[in-house]
Amino acid sequence: MKRHAFADLFKRYAKIFRHAWSQRKETDAPDLHPHEAQFLPAALSLRDTPVHPAPRITLWLIMTFALIALLWTIFGRIDVVATAVGKIIP
Repeated sequence: MKRHAFADLFKRYAKIFRHAWSQRKETDAPDLHPHEAQFLPAALSLRDTPVHPAPRITLWLIMTFALIALLWTIFGRIDVVATAVGKIIP
């Protein structure tokens, strides 16, 4: 019974996803050059103006450094060196 309900739920979500995926281009803003967006009303100008690439580049750099740090913590090895006053007794 649970498998049947789960399968029906999965089919429903798959159907909704296919419909949303087929409609995704209708919600995109028109491809405008920055000088073309200046003549639109203020709200449309803000919505349709292309985003500067600097935030995207910054995001990719931060994610890359985080991934490098994560990989370094997984695969890196640290030598533990302890110093103390005293003598070694064999």
